[in-house]
Amino acid sequence: MSLQKKITIISYVFNLSNTVRAYAVYDSLKSEYETQVLYADYDHYSKQYVTFDNKNFKSIHVPGYKKNISLMRMVSTVLFGIKSLQYLKRARTDFVYVVCPPNFGAFLVSFFCKKTNIPCIIDIVDLHPESIPLSNKIKKIGDFFGLFLWKKFRNLAIKNADEVIVECNYYKNFIASSFHDKVQTIYIAKQSNLQIVKFETVREHEISILYLGSIGHIYDFETLISLGRGLVKRNIPIKIHIIGDGEKRNWLIENLEVESIPYIYYGKIFEESNKKKIMEMCDFGFNGFKDETSVGLSYKSLDYMDYGLALINSTKEDTWNLINENQAGLNYFADDVDSLINNLVNLAPEDVLLMKKNSRKLFEKYFDRRVFESSIRKKMKELI
Repeated sequence: MSLQKKITIISYVFNLSNTVRAYAVYDSLKSEYETQVLYADYDHYSKQYVTFDNKNFKSIHVPGYKKNISLMRMVSTVLFGIKSLQYLKRARTDFVYVVCPPNFGAFLVSFFCKKTNIPCIIDIVDLHPESIPLSNKIKKIGDFFGLFLWKKFRNLAIKNADEVIVECNYYKNFIASSFHDKVQTIYIAKQSNLQIVKFETVREHEISILYLGSIGHIYDFETLISLGRGLVKRNIPIKIHIIGDGEKRNWLIENLEVESIPYIYYGKIFEESNKKKIMEMCDFGFNGFKDETSVGLSYKSLDYMDYGLALINSTKEDTWNLINENQAGLNYFADDVDSLINNLVNLAPEDVLLMKKNSRKLFEKYFDRRVFESSIRKKMKELI
């Protein structure tokens, strides 16, 4: 019989990527605790059913969905919460670690843990519904029809939990101040595969910008198009490199072509060595989100910093402040693209090189996997 304490991690989203929060937590704790992960068998990113050949990973069957903003996605996450609770009632565990959202599931599990005196952490990795790209007017209408319940379930989960972790400081703005004493920021992290980061690739005769990740509705591609259009009109060489796919791919490519903005579309790339070759051709990483979203830090920004790309950024608080304080890129407002263009054009090659070096330093100081693992292990030792 194992003498190790048993930890159960519950996360709808799960795969073996080192940027997935649940897997990063599992990997940090598995050597010291008997650690198990409950996950949904429908993959949010590939929109396919998945299972993993590991006795410590327990899949929970849920309905699939095709659109990220849809009734079926809500049904899928609600059923995951109910089935996770049913599993916990049958299982023996000493500690529960819940990745939130889904908010409803976090509420159910945290309530059960409080009732049965099982220590529980809620780890908030996204803000639902605040991160949905809807205007404030539409969100108020949504609240009238029940959208406020989404926030209510998260707030109740926070109240029930013994400790709360947020992946960036910005999220604390959405948590009642009365709970701040039990809230800690542990930044999202990535395991770097790089031995040496090349900084000598500043392209003096071309502004090279990379977009990496999902091509979805929450990202500010309108500014990317406006930026490209403005540079083309000034006869300044530019090339936009795109790695990824999503619902707005056709829209993005059509607008790049209409505006005669040079680009290369690579599609999805998972092999790190292939991604590295493209990254090394670029000097900037585009990290623009729509104003209506509530995002303080993104996984794509970690990739940019890992590879030493200067950021072109609009995300709030954490990333914005780190860039300003460390000269690691350019922040912009979506309603003032002209200032962004002027700032970009006026950069000397040595300025870009300094930004790239500072970007990599930020990664090493705040977002390297070793920093994350140390913080998670320390938190567990405090609670178990």
